[in-house]
Amino acid sequence: MPSERCLSVQEMLTGQRLCQSSSHNDAVLAALNQQRSDGILCDITLIAEEQKFHAHKAVLAACSDYFRAMFSLCMVESEADEVNLHGVTSLGLKQALDFAYTGQTYLAKMLVQNLGICLGNTVELPKISMSKQISN
Repeated sequence: MPSERCLSVQEMLTGQRLCQSSSHNDAVLAALNQQRSDGILCDITLIAEEQKFHAHKAVLAACSDYFRAMFSLCMVESEADEVNLHGVTSLGLKQALDFAYTGQTYLAKMLVQNLGICLGNTVELPKISMSKQISN
């Protein structure tokens, strides 16, 4: 017997049905990360310890109140093509950007401490939950 699906109230009232993709969010973020890697369509270059990192202001602002304020509150940096981040290490910034664009990053114990020290309250990303390492 074929399974029947009842129409939702929204579908009955509007005749519209919600269509979703379970992979769309990940595909868009992966495409943005590839653009970042290729250095195309990026609108900001972040500099830490003289190392340059290409990025998208929209991605940074979506992940960080610090960047949201920097790029939207009539600050000098909102119009800049490059922003020098003082007090942030290049390693810490790389890890933060990797997380912003993928939702994950690999951190050795030393790097976890480094990320906290390097970024402090400066860049401020959402909470990072650490997966337990499986020991053999």
